Formats: sequence, structure tokens, C-alpha cells
Amino acid sequence: MQPATPFQWFALHTKPAAETIAAQTVSTLGLETFLPIARSVSMRRGRAVSFIRPLFPGYCFARFEAKAHLRSVRYSRGVLRVVGTGEHPWPIDEAIIHEVQSRLDVNGEIELSNPSLRRGDPVRVCDGPLAGWTGVFDGQLDDRLRVVIFLEAIQQTRAVINRQWVEHADAV
Repeated sequence: MQPATPFQWFALHTKPAAETIAAQTVSTLGLETFLPIARSVSMRRGRAVSFIRPLFPGYCFARFEAKAHLRSVRYSRGVLRVVGTGEHPWPIDEAIIHEVQSRLDVNGEIELSNPSLRRGDPVRVCDGPLAGWTGVFDGQLDDRLRVVIFLEAIQQTRAVINRQWVEHADAV
């Protein structure tokens, strides 16, 4: 059995678009930081374009001893606050950090796949006001954030919903 260490992982809420600055500044304190980066591909004017962004926009992670380092981490450049209540930050289970780290590729990035849907594919609404409903994928709107589906519960009804709320259904 390993001795308990006072060092724990904490989430740092960063200033807008300052995740990298916050992680770098906190690491200069001699602390371990983790800023998971995601790569996604989307279509722009008929071409596939690759985007790199933080996996959790507005957040990075640092491993430190709360009693000894909280104040210096809290006032580091790019950090808004350490997630928690006042002088009591909420630790993150190390297994969660290891799980995210295990998904990193050789470039240190996580590949986000957006499974493509084709007209006629069975779909399930997994979030939002229509969660749990099933239907058939009809198409994606120009903004690529919304999709059109035909709901099976209501004959001939088309619904426009957030793309993130729809998942491919095995069998509808």
C-alpha cells in the first residue's frame, strides 16, 4: 500500500482563452499541470478543416497540495479561481485524470470524432426536451450545429434540434 500523498488534482477555471497561459504559469511554480487538447475535423466550404482547442474550454488541471499551494495557484496569471468553495477546493479523482491522459495520441491530443449521419439513419435524441425519442435523420443545417430529424412518435413531424443532442441508434 502506498502512503497517502497530500498532492491532489484540482480543476482551475481560467480566464477566457487563457488555458495555456494558466497551465504554463502554474507549472513555473514547480507543479504538475495538465491541459488536455482536442483535435476535431469539420467541413468548411466543402473542405475538411482541422481544429485544435482545449478539451474543456475555460479549464485546465493542476496537481498540488491545497494547504501549501492554493494561494499561489489562485493568483497565477490566467487563473480565475480554483474550482471549489473558498479555501476548500474540490479534488478530482486521480483515476479521472489518468483516464483522460490514456486517450492522448502520440501528439498529446485527443481525437474527437463526430460520427457522420446519413439521411435515413436511425437516431436517438439523448439530451434536451425531446430526450429519449427516436427518429430518422433527415439532414444537417448550414450552421452544422443543428440537424433535422423525423420523429417516429409523431407521424410526419420534422424537428430541428442541436446536433450534440443526437446520437446514432443501433436499431430504432
